[in-house]
Amino acid sequence: MDLPTALRAISTLEKQLEELESTSNEYELELEATVERLKVELQKAKDEKNSVQSSNVAANNITKLEIRIDELENENRALKSQVESLRRENDSILEENVLLQHEVNDMTELIHQTQVIPQKSIKEAPHGENIRVSSNGSSLRITSRHTADSSKITHLSSTTVLAKTNYK
Repeated sequence: MDLPTALRAISTLEKQLEELESTSNEYELELEATVERLKVELQKAKDEKNSVQSSNVAANNITKLEIRIDELENENRALKSQVESLRRENDSILEENVLLQHEVNDMTELIHQTQVIPQKSIKEAPHGENIRVSSNGSSLRITSRHTADSSKITHLSSTTVLAKTNYK
């Protein structure tokens, strides 16, 4: 090879080397951009994975909370039922107490009346006569207290009922 051909070959090789360096620089920049883009995508993938895991954790937490809500609602229903039962029992006890209070008042009044009656004096009936009542087995005998009227004797047997009384 002669010198001008060698110089042309060197010149061509230098141009090719410059083109190769230029292409290499472009390739390197593209490669760096691709690496950077892949890093960003990898970070996004990691974030999404964490998000999915967080959402799984959140979903688990939501499920646990829903179960707890159901348990609390069941407990609430049971307690409401118990409150209603206790309220009915309380109403029954209050009603019984009112009835017992009325009985106590009636008994107190009866005791007061029985204590007051012996203190009153017995008076004769204004237009009537004094009568004597005696019992003989299942019959009553009503007679006058005055001996002159002893002819008027009334006899009541158990078949004649004038009035019936009940003991409270």
